[in-house]
Amino acid sequence: MNDRMRAALVLDELSTDHKIGFRAHQALEFVVLASHGNANPADVIELINKIDEIVPKKQYGPGNPNNGQSHHLFEIGNESSRVIYVEVITAYLPEGYDRQELAKRLCTLGKRAHADEVSLWDIDRGSFTIRFWWD
Repeated sequence: MNDRMRAALVLDELSTDHKIGFRAHQALEFVVLASHGNANPADVIELINKIDEIVPKKQYGPGNPNNGQSHHLFEIGNESSRVIYVEVITAYLPEGYDRQELAKRLCTLGKRAHADEVSLWDIDRGSFTIRFWWD
């Protein structure tokens, strides 16, 4: 565990109103180590893995070394209970990709992870955000 993760875990224990940005692999580590409130860790781990699997990776063209990188970030925190925000930048989606369908699929994953609230924001902008909250 690195210093950043230690600091994130301390903040998570001390604060009831915060968000910390993670890439998928870091988010998984955090979920394993952090207290969970009412969020079932197995459900949250599956949610993070499925989101990372479903959201298309960056593609800049043949041979580009940046191809295949994730563009989405998991913001995990506390709003008096466990919360996760995922922002998808639609400019990184393949041309013609149905952002509405992607958002619907991600919302469904949140419901399967037993999130008490699943909210979708700004679907018609250059990005959209989904909020998953467990009470």
